[in-house]
Amino acid sequence: MIDKRYYLPDGALLLVCDNHTAIGCAAIQKFNKNTAELKRFFIQTKYKGYNIGVKLLELVFDIAEELNYSRIRLNASPTLTQTRSLFRALGFYEIPHYGIIPTEETTFMEKILV
Repeated sequence: MIDKRYYLPDGALLLVCDNHTAIGCAAIQKFNKNTAELKRFFIQTKYKGYNIGVKLLELVFDIAEELNYSRIRLNASPTLTQTRSLFRALGFYEIPHYGIIPTEETTFMEKILV
């Protein structure tokens, strides 16, 4: 069962498919009244390089705005160097740690939506 924190009216779960095979996903959950949190962002390795991640994140931003969030934040593992670069290219900037810190090297980021 999918966690209810990704249900409307406060969240969403997006799945990218290629011929009925899941190749990527992203989820939005409520962090607070004005802020969403991006969770479960993933694109299968063999589908990277086709701009799927960018298009998926742009859709996430649109949905977050429709849900009346003015910002979106995330935390990224230190091993996700390429993904963190993508987040920066799309307007995310580093912020202080919030919540549980999986590792000291985890990067916390945020983007203003509106």
